[in-house]
Amino acid sequence: MIKNNLYIFGCSFSSPYHEDTDEYRRYKTFCGGSFPNTWFELLSNKLNLNLINHGIPGAGNDMIFNKIIEEIRTISKDDVVIIGWSFLSRFMWANRKSKKWVNMNFGRNHSVLNGDEDITEDTSNEIVFNRTSNGTFQLYTEIINQRIELINYISELIGFKVFYWSCDSYVLYSKEIQHRDNTKIVMGEKIYIESEVDNMIKLIEKNGGVRIKEETNQEIYDFHLGRTGHEVMCDLFHKHIRQLY
Repeated sequence: MIKNNLYIFGCSFSSPYHEDTDEYRRYKTFCGGSFPNTWFELLSNKLNLNLINHGIPGAGNDMIFNKIIEEIRTISKDDVVIIGWSFLSRFMWANRKSKKWVNMNFGRNHSVLNGDEDITEDTSNEIVFNRTSNGTFQLYTEIINQRIELINYISELIGFKVFYWSCDSYVLYSKEIQHRDNTKIVMGEKIYIESEVDNMIKLIEKNGGVRIKEETNQEIYDFHLGRTGHEVMCDLFHKHIRQLY
């Protein structure tokens, strides 16, 4: 019998471990020479689905949505799709030198340039501030909501199941968005923008999962999930999905 697929879209929180960063290389050594299983690897086994991962480290929401559109024709009836929206502060920039899109990976209200982005620091800071300030960030979350409505419509036409989550408190976890279709937002009833638990990562930590920096006692200062973080995230997602299907 042919198994259906589990499709994963998102940023580094939805991407496999790799050896492109010093932190990950050191973490692999810390773990005895092999990386632990990620939440999506564990979840695909629990759901008995083939795993197809399209996570892009450092991706912003425009890049994530573009990837979904690129792959949407490959998704079939009864597949499961999980989309992890990224930080609002990240944006795409058309680089004149490379003539390619560059994903600008910045934190909230600040930017760090390495000289290759073909953009000034003042410009990048203005864009980040505009995307994350109270009074304007809501416009960007509404764009994400419009994309969610389109994806939901396509999922109904094709017959696949789709779920959403985010590592950014400002993306999914407001009353305006949640009330529209809370069942598709993983653990959405337990996360709210003005509460102590205002994003998925904090919910994972509340349930005993840790990041790499805590697992290694700050020896490796990396904010991505460690072994227990991935295990808890898998359990939360599995519980939510199984309650509905």
